[in-house]
Amino acid sequence: MSALSGQTVVVIGGSAGIGLETARLARAEGAEVILTGRNAERLEGAAREVGASSTAAFDATDFPRLERFFADLPTPIDHVLLTGPGPYYAPLAEFDFEAARSRDRAP
Repeated sequence: MSALSGQTVVVIGGSAGIGLETARLARAEGAEVILTGRNAERLEGAAREVGASSTAAFDATDFPRLERFFADLPTPIDHVLLTGPGPYYAPLAEFDFEAARSRDRAP
């Protein structure tokens, strides 16, 4: 059994670069992958390439849209990778949305 078998991985910014490579690796390890990205056409190609279970095209800095995306997910999520704007680092349980939105990114 693979390391991520039966788990769901969401990759925000998964249509290229580090996000796409992470999605490839997650699928290779047995995960269901959900990809997001700003460019719908590039996202569609990436989803076909990795066999993503679903996609959503939007800008991750559109916080109301990002919130709707997570609210609308039909399954529990095991892992989330955000490759978009940053840096802001915090454990998910301690994530401070206001700090993430601020210009200086100070927690």
